[in-house]
Amino acid sequence: MNSPAYKSAVYAALILAIGMGFGRFCFTGIFPVMVDEGSLTLAGGAYAASANYAGYLLGALLAINTRPDDSFKLCLYSILGTALTIAFLALYKNVWFFIAMRGLSGVFSATAMVGASSWLLQYKGNNRASPVLYAGIGFGILVSAELIAIGQHFGLDSAKLWFFLGGMGLLVGMPCILLMKVDSAGKTAGEIYTDVHSAEEFDKWKLVLIYGLAGFGYIITATYLPLVIKDDLGIAIGIHVWAVFGLGAMFSCFFWHWVQARLGSKNSLFVNLIVQSIGVALPIFSQTLTGYLCSALLVGGTFMGFVTIAKSIALQISHEVRVNLMAIMTTSFGIGQIAGPLVTNEIYDVSKSFSLSFLVASMALIIAAVISVKANRNI
Repeated sequence: MNSPAYKSAVYAALILAIGMGFGRFCFTGIFPVMVDEGSLTLAGGAYAASANYAGYLLGALLAINTRPDDSFKLCLYSILGTALTIAFLALYKNVWFFIAMRGLSGVFSATAMVGASSWLLQYKGNNRASPVLYAGIGFGILVSAELIAIGQHFGLDSAKLWFFLGGMGLLVGMPCILLMKVDSAGKTAGEIYTDVHSAEEFDKWKLVLIYGLAGFGYIITATYLPLVIKDDLGIAIGIHVWAVFGLGAMFSCFFWHWVQARLGSKNSLFVNLIVQSIGVALPIFSQTLTGYLCSALLVGGTFMGFVTIAKSIALQISHEVRVNLMAIMTTSFGIGQIAGPLVTNEIYDVSKSFSLSFLVASMALIIAAVISVKANRNI
């Protein structure tokens, strides 16, 4: 990529770092802190997580009919909404207020995903930069996790941590929005670069189904891993392992883009989902630091790589659908993510363990992998 294209990719990546890395996933790092201090129960956390994913689903549905020309406004709304809904959690006194704020934050996370993707890949026509774009989510997870660790070191409780993260999101996000405004020149449909990896063999609705199963499969690890680690190794270790998850997500976008170029879309999706299923299942068999680190690296190192592959496929076949295919896929992902914490909560009530939930999630990813093998049209 040339320098202007690289800068555009960084701006869009930072939108996802705030809207997704902070807005969606900082809860995973703070959840063990809240449970430890008694301000949130496991059941309350499950409902808050599902509310966030329901908000994500709602945001995706609202964005289905948006156009690339609307993408800048979506990015602006996502930054403002994410920062405010995170900071408002410093006022948390009632669990329903907390659930409502997490739901609203989910709406703005979906707005960030659709807005940043549409702005860079469609409005700017910068399809080659998708690994940079989606690496922003991992970067946001990494940074928010380490900010939580820093706050913990200085004795901040969960309320102060929420306010701290909201302020940092605004501090980083608003200059990024201003830079995007300056970088406002878009491309016409005929000018948009379409040399992505061939996806002509993919059936669009099978891709949507795979995307939903993947949403269910990864989200249980992405919601509960630090909480599970807290009971075995302590809160601080759990937060740093969660940072490793984000680090893996950052580099996975580039790695899986490279794999896709060599194996093709169908084969790379299959391998990605199988590796991810192994990472999700690892905590069942190893409750050691090494086991948790491997789980974080394998799941963190595949879930955004999966998005990178799937979104490039969607871009190639999006002309077949009159509405925004990226928003439809985000909707499917959202449904899977809503189900994840609710299913986990029900299983935990019966088994008093997260192991069966990890197993169910791993099986969902294996099913998605099998479907990806038969994702050709008319199969």
